[in-house]
Amino acid sequence: MPIRMTGLTSGLDTESIVSALVSSYSTKTQKYKKAQTKLSWKQDAWKSVNTDVHDLYTLAGQMKFSSAYALKKTTVSDSTKATVSVADNAPTGTRTLQITKMAQSAYMTGGKISYTKSSTDDSGKTKTETVNLTKDTVLSNLPDLTVGTISTAAADSTTQDTSTTGTDGTSAAAETGADSASKTTTETATIFNVKVGDKTTQIKIGSTTKVSGLLSQLNAAGLNASFDETQQRFYISSKTSGAAGNFEITADSSDKNSQATINALGLNTSSTDTTKQASMVTGQDGTIKLNGVEYTSTDNQYSVDGLSITASGETTGDGITITTNVDKQGIYDKIKDFFSKYNEVINKINKLYNADSAKDYEPLTDDEKAAMSDTEVEKWESKIKSALLRKDTTLGDIISSMNSAMQGQLTVNGTKMSLVSDLGIHTLSYFSVEKDENYAFHIDGDEDDASVSGNTDKLMKAINEDPDKVIDFMKALSSNLYDKLGTKMKSTSLSSAYTIYNDKEMASEYSDYTTLISKWETKLEDMEDSYYKKFSSMESALTKMQSSTSSLSSMLG
Repeated sequence: MPIRMTGLTSGLDTESIVSALVSSYSTKTQKYKKAQTKLSWKQDAWKSVNTDVHDLYTLAGQMKFSSAYALKKTTVSDSTKATVSVADNAPTGTRTLQITKMAQSAYMTGGKISYTKSSTDDSGKTKTETVNLTKDTVLSNLPDLTVGTISTAAADSTTQDTSTTGTDGTSAAAETGADSASKTTTETATIFNVKVGDKTTQIKIGSTTKVSGLLSQLNAAGLNASFDETQQRFYISSKTSGAAGNFEITADSSDKNSQATINALGLNTSSTDTTKQASMVTGQDGTIKLNGVEYTSTDNQYSVDGLSITASGETTGDGITITTNVDKQGIYDKIKDFFSKYNEVINKINKLYNADSAKDYEPLTDDEKAAMSDTEVEKWESKIKSALLRKDTTLGDIISSMNSAMQGQLTVNGTKMSLVSDLGIHTLSYFSVEKDENYAFHIDGDEDDASVSGNTDKLMKAINEDPDKVIDFMKALSSNLYDKLGTKMKSTSLSSAYTIYNDKEMASEYSDYTTLISKWETKLEDMEDSYYKKFSSMESALTKMQSSTSSLSSMLG
């Protein structure tokens, strides 16, 4: 908007005069802006309701199939030996489980490898001290570990690179010579072998290799290796559980110091020095027998015919039993959750439909908001938003469709059934329910519902007596609700698919308001410009007249 300097000569409040002259255009513009704001809020309200209805529609679609109720539970006669979870497709019945062998990973606990160091003091007296290793200790300092000269044969080729593992655990690449040939090199180191499964890796310790470097090589060989500085032991385990992860540490025949190195590191399980002797647990696969049929596992986890079994201890004798039954409590909870969702949706819709009128409330302009506190603005707008769908016919139709889908009798396998008489699920009288909750359903005997918790629990009784009959009824009821809501959510020229309100029509209406607002804003600006030009001309004329009068007065003395 341009800056206008007005009323300098005439002394008139031109801005107020122009505002009054164009007030009809300004009012028209604000009217359309308020209408568009209200429409936007209404779209948001409908989107929220539509989400709730669509969620209920989806749930009803799931509940009309048997798979929604195929709930099973399982019990184990001795839960210290095994835990079992069950899939919904698992057959019912009792099965015998024998856990004959537990799976375990290969694990080596190294012998203690701290060493004693002797020294002579100034008086010539010999002192001894225990030296503990850290991850930064150079292994060649161990008195029983000798790093000698070893020979290594390697291919030599102009087109081939070979990688060797350094004594500090790092890798180094070396280019080979011009011709393919066998090449022998010598270096200062000691070596031993680690075999994991079918793979054998040579471990190399040089004159500068640290504890951390040895750990890196062991980990690279396919093991989990660590060093406990408090216990002064290596701890080594397989990365693969079961028998496939077994490993062994052996001397390399090409190095005369190899076996001594293994001894010095406390990795020899048959060492004559019991202090430094390693302890080895051999990896093995687990074995169970389920109804006499044997199954194996590397990690004590078994999946058999819908059962997920975790073995935790070997059994004796005939073993233990696993019993699988229909989860009747689970079916009850499933039905209860369905009605909980239904009540949530119907109560929300009913509240919107019966909202108090906000007839005299309209969206605020920026000037009106500036004159109010934030709390006052929020209350004002909340009043409008709560009444946007009041007595809306589309909303009323949804309430009617949902209610009619749940009422009356249904024929199930030739037998007529109803929610009220057969399952004890019903609405309450108008005078005994909370406001706007007269369409909500209550389950007699539901301990979470104070209004009916003291009544006889017909639903649980019916499930215990004949769960299939209850399931068939719920499938028919859910299908009925699904169809009713589906009909309301069909696409039309005014609404999109899976939408209960005329979203297309409202989007078009919103766009029309945008066009109207732009049109009237242009008209308003044009009229303001026209009036300001007229007042500007008047000011110019007055200025000239004053100038002429002043000149005449000067001439007349």
